[in-house]
Amino acid sequence: MWKRFRLPSLVLAIVFLPLPVRAFDLPAAASVPGITGHPQSLSLDCESRSAADWAGFWGVSVDEITFFNQLPGTDNPETGFVGSVYDAPGNLPPRGYGVYAGPVATLLKEAYGLPADAKRNLTENELKTELASGRPVIVWYIYGFRVTAAYDLAAADGSIYRAANFEHTGIVVAYDPETFTVVDAYTGWAQRVNRAQFLNSWAVLGNLAVTGSGVPIGPLVQAAAAATPSGPPAFYIVQSGDSIRGIAGQLGVAWDDLAAENNLYPPYTIYPGQSLHVPGSRAPAPAQPEAAPSADVPLPPAETYLVQPGDTLAGIGRMYGIYWPDIANLNGIAWPYTIQPGQVLILPAR
Repeated sequence: MWKRFRLPSLVLAIVFLPLPVRAFDLPAAASVPGITGHPQSLSLDCESRSAADWAGFWGVSVDEITFFNQLPGTDNPETGFVGSVYDAPGNLPPRGYGVYAGPVATLLKEAYGLPADAKRNLTENELKTELASGRPVIVWYIYGFRVTAAYDLAAADGSIYRAANFEHTGIVVAYDPETFTVVDAYTGWAQRVNRAQFLNSWAVLGNLAVTGSGVPIGPLVQAAAAATPSGPPAFYIVQSGDSIRGIAGQLGVAWDDLAAENNLYPPYTIYPGQSLHVPGSRAPAPAQPEAAPSADVPLPPAETYLVQPGDTLAGIGRMYGIYWPDIANLNGIAWPYTIQPGQVLILPAR
């Protein structure tokens, strides 16, 4: 007579755990909600800004400047931050340069307990697998997603590393057949980049990346908040073409309440990828980055700009979504990049 038996619950749990997304299972498009971008505070601390925003996705608060100060200072970006963080962008070591994935991942893991792993030569499919699994990825590319020459340089200890002018970072949060979406550290804005352009720029420094492992916290927190039994969903992720009034209409809330809830003021600009907290929901509102221009509230024509008292090149660049060294170069402005009220600047095409 056959005996009945039960599988241990642990075995059943293992059998039915969700499997990682494999390359041949990849969806045509995927998006990771829960990343709130902010513009970097210092001239060359893009890596610290990306690390802080990435950490926030995993539910850990990291101060950008504190993180930068915790990085070791070395003459090799593979082991620490190279040069002065206050230098103008675009230099090669030993001038102000930056830091690569290894030290960033190590600090995120050891100082903040985050599931961070440094990667080199990460493939496109591996990147997409992370995104399809709900995990954002910090990547190293050339500012503006350009392709520049890379140089093999020697550190004092004889080790060789690769470097390129205008090394920069961002967080990849989405892909589709034609584009990748990256939260750029300089502006804090999410921008869609042509697939080939992104891949070519990412390849200059060897497809450097910081990935996470385990269960993403950001989307789970948002999902739990959105599942509250009463009231509207907790968060809304801004899509291309959205306006504050249109979103409010979709959610059934007053547009001025939605603006006030998210500390938005006239002209109420929002940008794709921004996370808006919805009035009446139970979850706390996330910190908001500087807003990029929205489609329904355009900026004045960007051919020229009349410098106002208190203006800086960096501030003007952020206002128009233009890399400020490009403004300096176009107008023949050299270090220390001073401008005067009443000066007329020619602005690069966007």
